[in-house]
Amino acid sequence: MYGDTYCDRVAADLGNNPITGLGSTAFLVAATVLIWMVAGQRPPVPPSVWLLPALAGVVGICGVAVHLFASPVTAALDSIAIHLFVVTAVVIVLRWMWAVPWRWAWLVAPGYAVFAIGLRSTAGASSGFLPALIGLVALGLALRVGGPDGAERFGAWLLGAGGLLAISMALHTVDGPLCRRLPIGAPFLSHCLNATVLFIVGYTVIRRWQTIGTRPAPDRPPGGSRLVG
Repeated sequence: MYGDTYCDRVAADLGNNPITGLGSTAFLVAATVLIWMVAGQRPPVPPSVWLLPALAGVVGICGVAVHLFASPVTAALDSIAIHLFVVTAVVIVLRWMWAVPWRWAWLVAPGYAVFAIGLRSTAGASSGFLPALIGLVALGLALRVGGPDGAERFGAWLLGAGGLLAISMALHTVDGPLCRRLPIGAPFLSHCLNATVLFIVGYTVIRRWQTIGTRPAPDRPPGGSRLVG
């Protein structure tokens, strides 16, 4: 049983979805660059800053697996990895941008998951990354309008990531019709755009930590409350 319906899928066996599988390696590239950015940083990098680069790598591994060997199991792992990154990113952005205490930041996770499930059940499976797009736009606008001092630029980055995700979603929508004219379809470019989105979100958190973590009081965000991990 196939785990996907991409244009270059000719069978469920290993290597029969090569172009899209190659596109999934973009997530591994994004993860590698993010990990390189935080490796060896001083002061020591908090675990939460490491988390998004690590999850981007998990998304890449699961993506390559589902496109090189399609099955219900690999498809489920791919979906779980992506949704885990999105939910975790929302929590970590709240933590690092607004210094929301962890106990409150993690309460957003189940609420966001319910919102995403409800939206997909209403709009259908074709809504795809719509919950993630709404999250990026909402967080980006919140930072631009009501973010802490110096965080406005991070809002612009998240809005830019939202724009790339919107383009990726549009490409995915036209993949079926495009398949008749272009056998490889649009997923390769869509995967590259999605990997760029993950990179921007991870980079935003890293830069935020570097901005407030290289000051004389490295664990104190603007406003004075401690920000650890």
